[in-house]
Amino acid sequence: MALVVMGCLVGLLVWAGWNSLHCTVAGAKKSRAESDLQSLGSALRLFQRENGRFPTEAEGLRALVESPDSTPPLEHWRKLMDREALDPWGRPYRYSVSLSDHGTRGQLCCVGEDGVVSDDDIVGQVAPFP
Repeated sequence: MALVVMGCLVGLLVWAGWNSLHCTVAGAKKSRAESDLQSLGSALRLFQRENGRFPTEAEGLRALVESPDSTPPLEHWRKLMDREALDPWGRPYRYSVSLSDHGTRGQLCCVGEDGVVSDDDIVGQVAPFP
């Protein structure tokens, strides 16, 4: 009987430790995604400052890594990132562009662990330089 109780206690401790580790890893991944979105936002604002516009949706974040095929060509393009950024779950960040009363804005999105667009996504807005 004592062995059964001891086994249950050990199992409970292992489960609690695993659950705690999973929550810690999930929190770290979310923090990294938020940090990545800030860095990508800074790179996009620099791209906009140097080239007079944000990358188009078709060019995407790839425009930070290699010169886009645009007409006319971008005279001031330079490589701003070594490689295209992936979120902590190994998927590319989503990028979109919209027009507002305050000019063109970029939006970055990480769909999170589930990989599905939903309310728990991590979203960053990229406002243009004035």
